[in-house]
Amino acid sequence: MRLGEWLKTNDAGAAYRLATMLCVNRSTVSRWVTGERMPSALSIEAIAKYTNLSVGASDWPAAEKPTDQDLARRRRKAKDRKLEFAKRAARIQSMRRRGMTTRTIAAEFGISQTMVMKILGAPQQEA
Repeated sequence: MRLGEWLKTNDAGAAYRLATMLCVNRSTVSRWVTGERMPSALSIEAIAKYTNLSVGASDWPAAEKPTDQDLARRRRKAKDRKLEFAKRAARIQSMRRRGMTTRTIAAEFGISQTMVMKILGAPQQEA
């Protein structure tokens, strides 16, 4: 039996209780059921214990299993995001060294002053 079938055989609150137990949003459970997303290995184990379902590969739709190409694309995207963040952080630090206020920097990047302070590694209160 798959997770979607298990949820259909239980009352309407089963998905909510499962989401609450796993500390995820109800929509996340819905995405698992539709195959839009796949739960983490820890979530799969917890689902198996909670629902008494097996965790074999046949219990999850093939669409949920990422291919090697998908994994490589995800790694590239993560690497690109890290590089972009590092560039922005360097630019923010440069702007701060030139005497710009956190308010001005935040407006320039479209982020909160709190985020600017976190990137700068400074205390949250500005003098």
